Amino acid sequence: MTLCIAAICSSNFQALLGWRDTIIMVADAMVSRVVTHTESGLKIRLLGQGWWSMFAAGDVSEADQIIKNIRGVLLEDQSASGNLQRMQAIVKSEYDRLRLQKAESLILPPGLSIERFYTEAKNILTERVFETYLAEMRRVSVECELLVAGFDQQDKAHLFSVGSDPYHTQVDSWDVVGFHAIGSGSPNAIAMLSEREQRAETLPGQTLYQAYEAKRFGEKALGVGKHTDVVRLTSGKVEPLPPPAHQKLDQIYKKLSVKPWPTGKDGAVLENTLAEESNFASITFVEAVPPSSADNGNDSS
Repeated sequence: MTLCIAAICSSNFQALLGWRDTIIMVADAMVSRVVTHTESGLKIRLLGQGWWSMFAAGDVSEADQIIKNIRGVLLEDQSASGNLQRMQAIVKSEYDRLRLQKAESLILPPGLSIERFYTEAKNILTERVFETYLAEMRRVSVECELLVAGFDQQDKAHLFSVGSDPYHTQVDSWDVVGFHAIGSGSPNAIAMLSEREQRAETLPGQTLYQAYEAKRFGEKALGVGKHTDVVRLTSGKVEPLPPPAHQKLDQIYKKLSVKPWPTGKDGAVLENTLAEESNFASITFVEAVPPSSADNGNDSS
C-alpha cells in the first residue's frame, strides 16, 4: 500500500563534466499499521553515513524495527558504510534476525527459544513434532521491503532492494538497470520508467522528472498516497525538493504527461474530438479463414 522509487545517475559522461553520482528518491506518504492507514509518514530514512532507505510494509512497525537495528550496527561499524557488499549483508542479516524473532513468538511454545529449539528440541520433541515446528517457522516472513540507496567509499552510487518471502530473504542489485520501485504502485512506476527508457546514464534533471512522473502514474494503484516527497542525494549531501521547485515540476508534468481521453460534463468519453480519430476507421482487421478439412489431415475422398 505505497510507492517508493529510486534512480541513480552514474556515467562516464557525467564524470567528464565533473558531476558526482546522483540518486533521486521519490515516495508517497501513505503508511499502514495493523488497523489504520494515514498519509503522514516520511518514508525516506537515514540508515548510516551515505546510505538511505525507503520502505513498503504491511505494518510499518516491522520496517521501523529493521531500520533501527541497521542503524545500530552501522554506529558500531562505521567502516561498513563504505562497502556495498557489507551493507547488503547487514540489511539481510537484520531481516533474518527479525524473521527468527517472529518465528519464536508466533510458532514456538512459551519458554522455548530459537537457540534451545535448534540445540535441544530434537532431544525433547518427537521427530514428527520437530519437523512440523521447523516447517512452520520456515514459512514465517517479514512483511516489509526496503529500497536502499547510497554511496561507497569511492562515492559511487548504488541501489538495491531487500525483501522477504516465506522461505528466504532476497537481495537484488539494481545498479545496472539504474532504477527500481517497491510497493503497490511499483508495477505502474516501473512500466513508466521503462517507457521513458530511464537508465543510469540519464542525466539528473531528466531523471528527476521521470521519477516524479512515474510516481504520479503509480497513484493509479490501490493504496498509493497523493503526497509526494522528493530527495536528491550526492555523496555527503542530502537535498529535499523545496515547494517552489515541486510546483515547477508539477507544471512540467501537466504538460508532458499522458493525457486522459476527453470527457463531457457527465464524465462520458467524447467522440470525434481529436484529429487522430479520423484515422481509426482506416484500421481494419482481416477475417480469419477456417482451416479446410484437408489442412486438418482429413481425407474426404
